[in-house]
Amino acid sequence: MAGESRTLTVAANGIPDEPDRFAVQLVDVTGTLRMQAATLAAEREQEAARTTRIDLERQREDFVATTSHELRTPITSIVGFCELLAGSDALGDQEKAWVDVIDRNAVRLASLVEDLLTLGEPAGKRSGSAVETDVDAQIGEVMRASSVIAAKKHIELSTAGRAGVARAEPGDVGRILTNLIANAVKFTPEGGSVTVTSSADDATITVVVADTGPGMSEETLAHAFDRFYRAPGMQRDAVPGTGLGLAIVAELVERNEGSVRLASPATGGTRATIELPRSVPPTR
Repeated sequence: MAGESRTLTVAANGIPDEPDRFAVQLVDVTGTLRMQAATLAAEREQEAARTTRIDLERQREDFVATTSHELRTPITSIVGFCELLAGSDALGDQEKAWVDVIDRNAVRLASLVEDLLTLGEPAGKRSGSAVETDVDAQIGEVMRASSVIAAKKHIELSTAGRAGVARAEPGDVGRILTNLIANAVKFTPEGGSVTVTSSADDATITVVVADTGPGMSEETLAHAFDRFYRAPGMQRDAVPGTGLGLAIVAELVERNEGSVRLASPATGGTRATIELPRSVPPTR
């Protein structure tokens, strides 16, 4: 190409038995040098992008943690005064109903703040020292709390098996089960069922939450644990939610040294399986 600069290498070597003559070789290395320069520039660009992502992630975590902590105090105050008002004889039935609405929404905000704080913690960080949790008791408590919403949709809730005691934080296990069972009830159509099956072996406690809902596509299963991810159908049908529920489950399970996976069998519905380390009694 006219006007284009080229880079050449020149090599001159003596010819054996002919001391007055040399063999000169010219090699055009323009393409090689340009490729090397492009590779170096791409590596620098990737490193800059990685540094930017790390910095943005740190800023995001700092923002979430700071904002969440700042929100805790006013929300706690709202919930506390709602409790006082609810027990006051100065309010009539209508006013107490209004206070109940305020209280429910404040509790929802408090739950969302706790979710944001969980996501703001470093990955793999345990919430405290290893403690024992009666998983069967947690399942029973969450199922009872879910029964009101399930009854409105005529959804049958049932349990099977026994899990025993896990080496995990009670609060974390409760939130894991609450999110999974709430999701199952939310996406199961009227007249369906949600079943929680638990079992244990020498080292692991397994809990499976299965529903008779529409199931998940392969794309949704691949992104289900991503933060703020919502399936296209949920957005189209204006299904309420933040896209944090399953991300919270994954975070809590991981920091308790467990695992979680999702599947949509060919027969329909969704199966969420969590595994947690079993608490082994000390040997005598």
